[in-house]
Amino acid sequence: MQVKIFEVRGPGTCYPVMVIRLRSRNKAESWLLSTSGYGAIPAEQEVYFLMCALDPGSSANYLMDGMAEDCLLMTYSPDTWDLKSNDILREAHRHIENNWGKLASGDVIDTEFIAGRTQQKKVTDRPWNWL
Repeated sequence: MQVKIFEVRGPGTCYPVMVIRLRSRNKAESWLLSTSGYGAIPAEQEVYFLMCALDPGSSANYLMDGMAEDCLLMTYSPDTWDLKSNDILREAHRHIENNWGKLASGDVIDTEFIAGRTQQKKVTDRPWNWL
């Protein structure tokens, strides 16, 4: 497995997200992923990118009525975010899948810039002197 965390930005929003790219590292992981429907070999598994918004209080995590406040929605399909009418997370998920090798953990994913709606990429909300 490979794990990266991103700062997803859109109009007036900032979603910290975690993305896990599936890929087994041993026979046990390969079997477990296979029995869960994610392919039998690493090449079949690594096409899956599980993404979740890390803030449990975020509106992104309330997919269904009655979902507990301490639950996080994690999905391998960018289209799941459509159920929540969240174009920002859907576009970010697709961008991350298509550019995984070019992205570093901590990068800003600016969906307005990606879509060509702005000319300049947003910068991080992180304070310059954080830790």
